[in-house]
Amino acid sequence: MRLLCFLALMLICLCTRQALGKTGRSLMTDEQIRQARANAAKYDWAAKSLTDAKNAVDWVLRMSDEDLWNFVPPADQPRALNVCFSVDCPVHGAEIFRKGGHYPWIIDRDHPFKVKCPIGGEVYPSNDFVPWSDSHAAKPDAGAQYFDDGSGWVAEDGKRYWFVAYYIFWQRWRGDILPVIPKLAYVYALTGDARYSHKAAVMLARIASEYPKMDYRKQAYHNGSYPAPCTGKILDLDWEGSATIEPLAVAYDEIYDGLGDDTALAAFLAGKGIAHPKDFIEANFLQEAAKAIETGIVHGNMNFQEQLAVVARVLDNSDPSRGYTTDQMIDWIMNGPGEMNTLLYNGVTRDGAASEESIGYTSIWTNSFLGLGERLKPLGCDILSNPRLKKMVDFYVQTTVADRFSPCIGDAHGDMTGGAAPVLNRYIFGKAYQIWGDPIYAKVLNRVGWPAPEIAEKPEALEAAEAKAKSLGTDLDLKTRDLGGYGLAVLETGKGDSHRAATLYYGSEGAWHGHFDRLNISMWSRGRCVLPEMG
Repeated sequence: MRLLCFLALMLICLCTRQALGKTGRSLMTDEQIRQARANAAKYDWAAKSLTDAKNAVDWVLRMSDEDLWNFVPPADQPRALNVCFSVDCPVHGAEIFRKGGHYPWIIDRDHPFKVKCPIGGEVYPSNDFVPWSDSHAAKPDAGAQYFDDGSGWVAEDGKRYWFVAYYIFWQRWRGDILPVIPKLAYVYALTGDARYSHKAAVMLARIASEYPKMDYRKQAYHNGSYPAPCTGKILDLDWEGSATIEPLAVAYDEIYDGLGDDTALAAFLAGKGIAHPKDFIEANFLQEAAKAIETGIVHGNMNFQEQLAVVARVLDNSDPSRGYTTDQMIDWIMNGPGEMNTLLYNGVTRDGAASEESIGYTSIWTNSFLGLGERLKPLGCDILSNPRLKKMVDFYVQTTVADRFSPCIGDAHGDMTGGAAPVLNRYIFGKAYQIWGDPIYAKVLNRVGWPAPEIAEKPEALEAAEAKAKSLGTDLDLKTRDLGGYGLAVLETGKGDSHRAATLYYGSEGAWHGHFDRLNISMWSRGRCVLPEMG
């Protein structure tokens, strides 16, 4: 009897533990999956999106699971942002940047571990690099010129050229692995074809097996320094969240329902010592990703809160014994180092300007905060109702001058006669119109174009909203105003081609992407910037 009671208790504990963890998809609802598949069957744009994704991942389907597993580099394989910072080419030197830009080398999947100079066509290294998975291959002569065993080639002047590591960073990781996993998951979500979820899971499991050991500072060459001067995981602290953590977390969620019945996946991963694929990926990738963000190892431009929110929703974890819980991550975002409750009041002015001097750079904050609001709302945390968030969208309307320009403040695009275009992003205003329904947002969309429907949206509903809003026109009807929180005074007069405006910027130089000059006056008349910012 005692034995039966003990077994029953253990069963209850096991079931409770499972219930506290992830049990299904968290991001896309069943209705959204049905809508996405219906769109792919009905609309050319959606069908093309699916076809393009299938074509982009076809090379993965042709690989065996073992080859795909070995395709993913181990953590201790160096990665390099540059071949040789400021020099780069051993033959042509810095001239290579004039030809090929900041990251100039020609690389592709068909020529593994080779980089080609865009000037003379020389290919480096001279040897065929022996990858981590082929320990029995014959090793080439280490004395050959331009020989690179993965740790670079050292020239006579002492400069090290990271040919292989550059290829691994830009082609293997950023060109092949990180983009293809979300595409595999996308195809699976739209088709239910288990071939795609299977391959995505193999790659995710392999990444999870190495992710706890990933340490960008110790393993990467970055802008002339090895070890790197910054933290990160696979990529540096700025890019890791947006290029690795968020897209791979979303991909895992999209394939989640396809993993339980995949016996071939279970058998393959069992041979790698992985008994429970879902638990393994969640513990070694998602939980490690949460830890990297919460400890500051990953800390990008004001978007790391949204990245952690994605992880929180995907993990859907209420069990502290499994690691970070969803509630704990939300609290970190809002009240901890994520500082959202502070940022929405002290990091955003009363005009809606973020802590950036540059008008363009403030859009990073706005887009991220809108995305964060959408991620958090299903979890019972509503930041979209905070009026400061709407003000952040209004800011781009208020900084539009002479109907078609924006003042060049801080790090800004634009030229001396045409000035800068206003920051009227259709995706920001499309989201804002769906959330708040402000007619001024519809006017902006009428002039810049409405965003295309996303794959899981109902195109008919979006088309109806656009048609209804057309009668509002495009006139923003802006008057003379003073954005006292940001520090921008704007004089406006006239209409159409005779529209004239003048601005005076008197704000703080302490904001990010700012310049030290103040009290700049700019003027526009008849479609020209007649008094431009001189730098």
